[in-house]
Amino acid sequence: MRNSFDLKKFLVENKLTTNSRHLGENEYSSEEEDKVHQIMSIVKEKIGFDYPIFEDIVESAIELMDEQEGTGAVEALYAAAETFNEDFQDDGDENGEDITSRMMSILDGMQA
Repeated sequence: MRNSFDLKKFLVENKLTTNSRHLGENEYSSEEEDKVHQIMSIVKEKIGFDYPIFEDIVESAIELMDEQEGTGAVEALYAAAETFNEDFQDDGDENGEDITSRMMSILDGMQA
């Protein structure tokens, strides 16, 4: 007999993960979060590096999608990258500004 137990589904349905505990508070599912991660993978591939700031941007994008109903993954990532970019500009962090600018350019092309 084939084992058809889906651990991920079990954990989410029983609210045993951090993300699943928040699902009742918003309309987005792990599927929407997966889209954010998939798009970020494309961005990382196009940039050619995986910077630590990318995870912070992903988290901010997911939070934005939770807060603003109807916000898509690309739009949320762009908005999060833009916020980080402004912070880097204010702090004089040219490397961070360059990374987020490149990310925004890639995301802008995805929105078109």
